[in-house]
Parts: sequence; structure tokens; C-alpha cells
Amino acid sequence: MDAKDLRDIRATLQTGTPLGNHLFKQKVEARLGLKVGQAKRGRPFKILNEGGKGL
Repeated sequence: MDAKDLRDIRATLQTGTPLGNHLFKQKVEARLGLKVGQAKRGRPFKILNEGGKGL
């Protein structure tokens, strides 16, 4: 096993992300009924009202 494969396996174990392509991850999420892997980082976007001001 090469170093890149080991690095990928370690990263998936630390984050709880399944190791596979996007389609595989979608199938895992559908079967489990929840999101897997890392969430998007940062503060959520503000929702603007009609006057252009944040709520």
C-alpha cells in the first residue's frame, strides 16, 4: 500500500467520511438517512429580506 492510500484511510477514519467517490457517498447517506463526512465550514449565509437587509 502506498503512502497516499494510507493518508486517505487515516483521514476518513478521523472524519467519519466513507472512502469512495461521490456516488458511493450518496448511496451511504441514502441508506443511513443522514449526512456523512465533514460539514461545510464557516458561518451560515445571511438570508436577505426584500429591502436587502439581513434578518
